[in-house]
Amino acid sequence: MSSVTLPSLREIDLYSFQGLLKGEGKARYGDAWGMWQKQADAFAIDDHAPVRELWYRASLAWQDILSDKEPPEKAVMVVAHNAVNQALLGSALGLPPRYFRRLLQSNAATSVLDFQPGPTEASAPRVTLDRLNQSPGRPYAADAGGRPPCGRLVLVRHAATDADSKGLLLGSRDEPLSGLGSVQAGKVAEFLLDMKVHSVMTSPARRCLSTAQLVAQLQVEASRSGSSLAAGSQASKPPRVLVMPELRNLEMGVWEGQSMRMVADRGGLPAAAATAAAGAAGPAVDPDSAGASAGLEDLGEFWYRTAAAWNKLLDAVDHNGGSNVVVVCHAATAAALASHCLQLGPEGLPLMR
Repeated sequence: MSSVTLPSLREIDLYSFQGLLKGEGKARYGDAWGMWQKQADAFAIDDHAPVRELWYRASLAWQDILSDKEPPEKAVMVVAHNAVNQALLGSALGLPPRYFRRLLQSNAATSVLDFQPGPTEASAPRVTLDRLNQSPGRPYAADAGGRPPCGRLVLVRHAATDADSKGLLLGSRDEPLSGLGSVQAGKVAEFLLDMKVHSVMTSPARRCLSTAQLVAQLQVEASRSGSSLAAGSQASKPPRVLVMPELRNLEMGVWEGQSMRMVADRGGLPAAAATAAAGAAGPAVDPDSAGASAGLEDLGEFWYRTAAAWNKLLDAVDHNGGSNVVVVCHAATAAALASHCLQLGPEGLPLMR
């Protein structure tokens, strides 16, 4: 494995701000410091715009990283800085500099982007966010880095079913967790013990409801035993499990029960719906294929109901001055909620795995 140093990956240039303590920056620069804190993409100093320059440097870095000098199938590790990694992620996903500080990058954390060839050699690659800020530490621990939030919204995809293991599209089909899925759901519940969960919102599908119930159950048991950081007193209220119909999966019509590979071989679904349904994990398909829309839920309607779900979830997080809410849903629904969070349109669906 070879290593290459890219000057374009150097830390963000802050010019006169560099080396100053936060208090010094505020005292010396006043309004400029406030702009850096609240609207970094518009911040300028010494006739430079640091965040916009950083986004440009990230585009240069991608040209080197994705050059055709290497084999077409390769894995590349990029080690850089918080701000630089944010710019790499944002520029690859087509997000402008205003997304600076929206894609948190912790120390020693990894984020993964998948690049797939476009339909023609001249086309840009298709980019999918596979992992974001996967930290080796415990992200919900009381001493976790970053500013303490007033509340949290945690998206959880349901655990495995037998159909998942076979690579089948479930859509609106209601299938229970498999044995492996029950184990996975227990692991998710254990992972969330560092956080006091106030409520669990779930899709009505059994695979989601079972996952949600395991999360709530372990919160109660941990609270009684006092064995987790999330545990409160004996009298602390157990998390509520609430079914939210708006969180149901994208309906796939005649394609439900079929393998993603078979769907692609037969002409496929409209591209946005296909990538949403498969969590952006399946092959790219032709949006103009004949018969692709047979029984498929209208993407506009899907987007509308997930927007309604997102607004309800925000209200739940705001409850009592700030609550921690776990949402158990499906790949397509989670991709839509993440897109609403980032203020993207339906074009954001294929970006999320």
